[in-house]
Amino acid sequence: MERIFHITFICFGLSYLLACNNPQPEASDLLEEAERLIEVYPDSAMLLIDSLFYPEKSLNHENYMRFLVRQVQAKYKVNRPIVEDTLIFQARDHYSTGSKDPQLTTLAWFYSGCVHRKRREYKQAMDHFQSAAEYAKKANDTNLQGLVQYNIGSLLTEQGLHQQALDQYKIAAQFYHSIPDKKTQCFSAIGRMYSLLQQPDSAFKYFHEGLEIAQSTGRNDLQSLLAQNLSVAYTNEKQYDNAELYLQKAFSLNNDSSRLSRYYLNFAKLYSGMGRPDSALLYSEKLKQCIDSCKITDNNLKASIYHFLASSEKANGNFNSAFDYQDKYTNVVEDITKERLQQSVYEVQQKYNFELQQKQFDDKFTKAERFITLLIIVILMGALTFSLYTFKQRKKHILALQKINILRNMADDLKRLHSNYESDTDRKIRRLMMDKFDTVKKVALLNNSIKEDDSPQKVLDKLNEIVYGKNFEEEWLAIFRVFNEINPGVSEDIQHQYAKFSNNEFRIFILSYAKFSPNEIAVVLNLTYNTVLTLRSSIRKKIKMNGSRPHDLLYL
Repeated sequence: MERIFHITFICFGLSYLLACNNPQPEASDLLEEAERLIEVYPDSAMLLIDSLFYPEKSLNHENYMRFLVRQVQAKYKVNRPIVEDTLIFQARDHYSTGSKDPQLTTLAWFYSGCVHRKRREYKQAMDHFQSAAEYAKKANDTNLQGLVQYNIGSLLTEQGLHQQALDQYKIAAQFYHSIPDKKTQCFSAIGRMYSLLQQPDSAFKYFHEGLEIAQSTGRNDLQSLLAQNLSVAYTNEKQYDNAELYLQKAFSLNNDSSRLSRYYLNFAKLYSGMGRPDSALLYSEKLKQCIDSCKITDNNLKASIYHFLASSEKANGNFNSAFDYQDKYTNVVEDITKERLQQSVYEVQQKYNFELQQKQFDDKFTKAERFITLLIIVILMGALTFSLYTFKQRKKHILALQKINILRNMADDLKRLHSNYESDTDRKIRRLMMDKFDTVKKVALLNNSIKEDDSPQKVLDKLNEIVYGKNFEEEWLAIFRVFNEINPGVSEDIQHQYAKFSNNEFRIFILSYAKFSPNEIAVVLNLTYNTVLTLRSSIRKKIKMNGSRPHDLLYL
């Protein structure tokens, strides 16, 4: 019994420890379900995320990083405060170090930027949005690219940089081309920027196109937004009937209580412009109640409300109240100016654009530099090849001229041998072998064929054609027969004694025996002078190694 008690106690202890280690085993499944719902049903996703009561223990590290991103994403979509959600910076750092999920990396940077923006750290927000744009591009996700570009435009709008914001909204609209609701929001923002830039025709164009898209999709909130924008635009152009029509339509479609202050302001401005003081006064009173009871975080909207109320109270003779609203307006404007001076996102964007352009320039310069380097290498290689070719041709030309001169000397020597006929066997062999080589005839042909202005290649071709022709082996056999006729049995004896002689070595030995000089041998056998000397040296070594007939060295 005691043993059973101990076992039960141990099992209970282990179960408790396991439960402490993972207090919510279903946490991963809940997170996965929240991710599936977050785009279409963010409220449901938020409930699931809130149900994860101990995520840092219930989830592994990778899933916990996902949780941090999805938590801020869900809060942002349901308009819950994210100003304190700085843990997402851990997820940003995690996904920035070799992550293989570009979508989550983009979201981590984007929502980190959103946290900075809510904390009014606008420079950091712009830096993060620009980084998110780069990651979204790598992910090739047009929805994420549109989201990031739209929010860059929104951030620039807060800084009063309307032209730059307009450019970003247009880029976002291109990414959202196939998503009607997102495209509608972009058109609304583009129209507002054109209104602020005093370009009413362009503003009306985008407002009306956006309203048509919103009507086709049945989105009341977007129809309300576009109708209100049209009302403001018509008010600015003093087309009050159209302004009232669209403002009433917008108000009837609105279900967002946080936007009431904006509607009251627009109604008050409209009726003041139309000369309907009672209606203007009614909405001015509603506006006063709203600004006192509602927490308006948009300083630009606050400034517009205080400015209108100050002007309205002054017109009605309520100077004390007018001064009070004017002071509030001045304070809000000072806050806006201070934020813009301290956190100039335009400088960040310009710096980013400069760095991007610098990178593009560096890339182009690097490509151009590579091309130029390659071109220089090709030119140098071409020049080197041409120089080597020219050098070889010149060398061949010099050798050809040298052979021609040797042939001429041989022809002169042959003429002398004929005029001074001698019975000396060595001279006779030399004379008869040069006759068989047609030395005189070949020199005469060369003298007639080669001109001073002939190219090196032409000289070389003529030399080969006249001196060696196509039947060089037959010519050698004729010369060899002359040698054998005058010296019968000598060649057979040499071949027997020195069987290791190569073909050229044997021929050089025969010509050396007949008293041909190395230069003459080079011409007869179509070899270079250096080759002849090398082969003669090889012949000497083989004769010495043979150990017999040392007197044969005398011929060399």
